[in-house]
Amino acid sequence: MNALKSKLLNAALAAAVAFSAIPAQAQIETALHEATHESPALFEGLWCGTGLLRGGSLELSQHRAKFEGMLRYRNRERPVKGDIEGRILRTFTEKAGELVLELQGAQLRIQQAGGNLVLARGQSFVRASAGSCV
Repeated sequence: MNALKSKLLNAALAAAVAFSAIPAQAQIETALHEATHESPALFEGLWCGTGLLRGGSLELSQHRAKFEGMLRYRNRERPVKGDIEGRILRTFTEKAGELVLELQGAQLRIQQAGGNLVLARGQSFVRASAGSCV
């Protein structure tokens, strides 16, 4: 009888240990999934216009695969927000049209634009140095 109790106790203990490891394993799998599939390139911060966009800026904040911010150019401001798909920022379609930017090396390049920014396709932003666009 003692041998049977011992086997049952060992089996119950093994099951309890295995069961308690499930949340830890799930956390590891979730973190791994986020690190490999959901973590976008880092877009957070101030970006400065180059070329035709010189004097303009794009200030972004991001949370996982979403972003929002403000595009400033020629005394105008345009709020932007949308989704991050890897190295691509895609704004929600608005009356000004969709804005799509792609991170290419150290530049955030406009791939698609509508409204007042239609002529800015191909132009880019670079990260601000010392926290400002000068």
